[in-house]
Formats: sequence, C-alpha cells, structure tokens
Amino acid sequence: MLNALPQESNAVVDMAESSHTLTILLSTIHNPPRNLPPPRSRPLFKVGAPESYEIPFSPIPDLIPFPLLRELLYPLADKFQFSASLTSALHSHLAAHAPTMSLETYALASFLALTSIANDASQYLLEPKLSTMPLERIRLIPTADAYHCLLQLQTYRVEQLRSILLVEEPFPHGYLFCRAHGTATRKLWDARRNMVLHSLDGNTDVAEAMKSVKTAVADCPDCKRGCNSSIELLRVRFPLNHPPTVLTFVAMRAV
Repeated sequence: MLNALPQESNAVVDMAESSHTLTILLSTIHNPPRNLPPPRSRPLFKVGAPESYEIPFSPIPDLIPFPLLRELLYPLADKFQFSASLTSALHSHLAAHAPTMSLETYALASFLALTSIANDASQYLLEPKLSTMPLERIRLIPTADAYHCLLQLQTYRVEQLRSILLVEEPFPHGYLFCRAHGTATRKLWDARRNMVLHSLDGNTDVAEAMKSVKTAVADCPDCKRGCNSSIELLRVRFPLNHPPTVLTFVAMRAV
C-alpha cells in the first residue's frame, strides 16, 4: 500500500533561517570558537610607578565581531540551545569587547543577564556622562535598572573624586611648610584645584591633573616635596587604574 503513495523525489525542509545564517550556524557548531582569556586588567597602582596606566590594545585575531554576536550568534544560541561549552565560548568573546565597545558590551550583557560581564564592562563607562550621550547611544541600554546603575556609578565616582580633592593640599596642618613660598604654593594649588573640579568627570585622573602645580614650583625643593606628597596621596586614595564597577559600587553603598 505504501508503494502506491506518491513519492517525493526532492524532500525539502522549510526553515526560517537564510542560507547565510545556516552556514554560520553549522560552522559555529562544527568549528566552535575557542574560549578567550579574560581581558587584561589595569595594573594595580604602585608608588613610584610610571604615570601612564593605559593597556596597549592588542587585536585578537579570531575575536568574533560584536555585531555577529549580538545579531546572530546569541539569538541562534537561544533558539537552538547551544551546549554550555559553546555558550561559554561566546561569553568569553563578548567579554573581550568590553575595553573597546564598553557600552555595547554592558548593554548586551545586561540584556542577557550576564552580571559578571556587565560588571566588568561598567569600569570603562565612568565617562562620558550619561547626560551628554546621544539618545541613540542611551537607547542601547536595555532596562531602566541597567541605566540607573550606570548613572549612580558615575555620580558616586565624581562625588568621591571631588571629596578627596577638596581635602588634599600641600603642607597639611602646616607640616614641613615652606616659609618662603608656602602661602603662594597653596594659592596656586587652590586655583588649579578649582579648575579641575569645574571639569571633573568619573574618569578624571585627579593626581595627573594636579601635576602642573608641582612643575610650577619645581625650583623650590620644599614646595615641590609638599606638592608631590599630596599628588601621591591622591593616587593612593583613588587611583584611576582601579576604578569601581557596578557591583563594587552596590557593595560600597550597602556598607
């Protein structure tokens, strides 16, 4: 009886995905991306270390492009239930984009509830201020909670920088006060501090910003020593290379 039924010579499976998408899907499954190591952290501050803490950007040859992750691979991972190992590899590629595509990484990680990756990306979002970002950039942030966390983080960072800069000054309590130029040096410090406070944002290196005062008084050993001590204290108390993140901010607020 079955032989009497019409036979389909070319059976076709109808799928919603395009041939391009299916090619990428099969390639990802059969040749899965490697797990990337976590992005390099900024080096911890050491007294007397060089002033620059920037990490040289080293391109990762096989890094999955961010648009491919966001627009294709993560939707496919959800639809076709990728294995844990394959999903973990995708997460490592997403995390690797944090230093160069901070807002995009934070937004996608927040959307996917990848708290750790969103937290790591937030350390690169201390500036520019959210209030100055174009609306199309703000719209990348998927939820009000994620936006609010960033806003609070930036505000908290500026508050802390401001409070520390306001109390730090050369010759605290008159210690090692330069009788010849001490008063003038303090006025110079105050003038520079007011300029820095006026342009302060969450990523301002306040110690670096105050270095011009030390340069201006370099001819006086006592004044130079006093300014240098204050600048180094600024570095130790709030180093730029160890910024807060969303999770550390929440922890600090809870104390």
